[in-house]
Amino acid sequence: MSDKESSEPDVVDLNPESLSFVEICYRRLIDRLATLPSCEMEPPTQEQEALWLAACALSDLLELAYVPADLDLTQANDEGTLAALGAFIRWRQFTPRPLGDPGMVYVPEHSAEECKLEVYYQHGRYFATWLKLEEAELDAKECDLRELVSFQHDEEDRRLTLVEVA
Repeated sequence: MSDKESSEPDVVDLNPESLSFVEICYRRLIDRLATLPSCEMEPPTQEQEALWLAACALSDLLELAYVPADLDLTQANDEGTLAALGAFIRWRQFTPRPLGDPGMVYVPEHSAEECKLEVYYQHGRYFATWLKLEEAELDAKECDLRELVSFQHDEEDRRLTLVEVA
């Protein structure tokens, strides 16, 4: 097998029906993992590790599927780019996902809508912002709760990354 064949795909182009099927499978895996006992104090069971590995693989596949092959972050206020970035940030920040340790799962407390997610283009870049409601205190100001990130697209490996704006 050549290096080209063994490397990860640059782009995953799933038709809507296939994407929906993969999303359903992923959600069922995550839901099952979330109902199993926590792995914080004891090593994960074989079941937890197997489910976690499958969820990680589908998570990577879906992340690639949410980044269109023709994504262009230089095009100002492009409707398609805004929609793709919105789907990506919802996936990355507001969808349950496996964490770095086998069996561990992150389940967001709030939805993108509750956190007032916005994606916009300004000063030559695309940004996303939302409220970190899980850190909210009664007397906290909105500016202290607001997360602001910009998007970077690596042309070589086709990955989309978030860069925190200070």
